[in-house]
Amino acid sequence: MLAKLMLSQARNPRGLGGKITSFFMNKGNQDVNDLTLEFLDIQPHHHVLDLGFGGGLTFPILLDRLKGGKLYGLELSRTMVEQAAKKYSRYIDDGKLEVKEGVVDRMTFNDGQFDRLLTVNTVYFWPNLGTGFKEIARVLKPGGMIGVGYRSKQTVLSLGYEKHGVNAISEGDVEAAATAAGLTIRETRSRKGRFDDRVTIAQRAA
Repeated sequence: MLAKLMLSQARNPRGLGGKITSFFMNKGNQDVNDLTLEFLDIQPHHHVLDLGFGGGLTFPILLDRLKGGKLYGLELSRTMVEQAAKKYSRYIDDGKLEVKEGVVDRMTFNDGQFDRLLTVNTVYFWPNLGTGFKEIARVLKPGGMIGVGYRSKQTVLSLGYEKHGVNAISEGDVEAAATAAGLTIRETRSRKGRFDDRVTIAQRAA
């Protein structure tokens, strides 16, 4: 029952069910979030976008690290945006954090705004991988990097997630869409823990 609730809420957590889902998703996403942050080489002066931040699992780490930079969060779910705005209001008031509703294929950020961008367990829900990566390439600074964290295609298929609207995305799918958008693939790494996680790092030309 809980698994079914979480999968039905995974793309766009709403209301009380969405808050419950975000709590358990944070636990399930810990390893792949850590893996993504490990490979992005985020520096204190960077401007960083967490795309589809959900329960805000990366926020405490990044807010502590970004001494001279700024953290931005973009999220489809109004429930998650409101929750983050309340929980991290001090950082918002201090100009260290900005959170807003939005979608990957129509971002309202400026061209070349971010040094780093990360998105974890969201690519399964994008309307179109190619359009999403083109927008990501647009908002990255020259030389900027994105880290994309996701479960392996085999994991999604073996757990039956597709019947709940979770698209099975392979390394090849991610790398091809990023490359077509003009990004250079630096590497894709995997780590098997509770899940078989992947992180693809791509970079905009300097």
